[in-house]
Amino acid sequence: MKENYKKLKTTKPKETKMIKYVIHAKKWFDKVNGNTYHSVRVLDTVRQLQLKVPFRYGYGDHYRTTSQDEMIKQGWIKENFKHTDFLHLHYICEEDCKKRDVVSWGKVA
Repeated sequence: MKENYKKLKTTKPKETKMIKYVIHAKKWFDKVNGNTYHSVRVLDTVRQLQLKVPFRYGYGDHYRTTSQDEMIKQGWIKENFKHTDFLHLHYICEEDCKKRDVVSWGKVA
């Protein structure tokens, strides 16, 4: 009985995907008026730069859009993220923060 084996191709291991941007958002819910606000810090891990998006209205994942818009405005990226760009992003979102913490998180010192 002759066994049939496939010869496996050996390849070099692929380069590991590096996180280029860490997007850290803090959110506050205004219970009186029923609105959600956020502020964001974006860290460029390659160039060791930080970008702050000030306190603004936006609920759900709106912090992702506002951080992306600010990155385009500051010249960090040229266009909106495509599907493969999300491999290089890491999101951190802190819910239920105090208003003063969210405001100070987005202040440019």
